Amino acid sequence: MTEVREFVSAVRRDEPITFKLDGKEYGFRPPKEAIYVLINGFEWLDQGLNAYDRDGALAAVATEDEAEAARQREEITSSDWTGPSSTELGQRLRDPQDPLDIPTLREVIEHLREVVAGRPTT
Repeated sequence: MTEVREFVSAVRRDEPITFKLDGKEYGFRPPKEAIYVLINGFEWLDQGLNAYDRDGALAAVATEDEAEAARQREEITSSDWTGPSSTELGQRLRDPQDPLDIPTLREVIEHLREVVAGRPTT
């Protein structure tokens, strides 16, 4: 088992950046980076989070009614199933007040890719 690495979301810049263009002053308040910037890496992260959550959810299915248990397992294993970890990250990315942004996710994805490739960072 690899060592757990912790990532911390950066504090979001809230004050506007002003600049002039052709003599006119503009103000820019940086929004969160758009998710499409990281789409392939996020899809990979999303699939892995869902697979991990799915394993836990399937193990938690416990009911006396075998037909109901089979139905619950089918819902969990369907291709459109999204686990709670992935859902939470998506909600955090959409929340403009949450500090989680693409640069932090890039760090997480890079770390995971290095571990998967067998060359973890120190």
